[in-house]
Amino acid sequence: MRSFFLDAPQVYTITIILVVTLVPPPIVPPLIAPPMANTYDYDLVTIGAGSGGTRASRLSAAVYKQRVAVIELPFNYVASDQTGGAGGTYVG
Repeated sequence: MRSFFLDAPQVYTITIILVVTLVPPPIVPPLIAPPMANTYDYDLVTIGAGSGGTRASRLSAAVYKQRVAVIELPFNYVASDQTGGAGGTYVG
């Protein structure tokens, strides 16, 4: 019987180089926008140009120098039952 000798085992040297880079996380914008300071068109918005809305709007504009908007639909400068109007009805 013939015996075979295997060659000596081969030894391999493996060098592993690990490169780690620290990258900061991406900046994600907030989901809610920050409040915008002093960007409003009006200081007071009054809904309704009846006797109370007109009085509040005129007083705020004259005394406190505020910018005022009045929302009234339908609108007419002279009050009537069909078109509404500024001033409303005297309640005194």
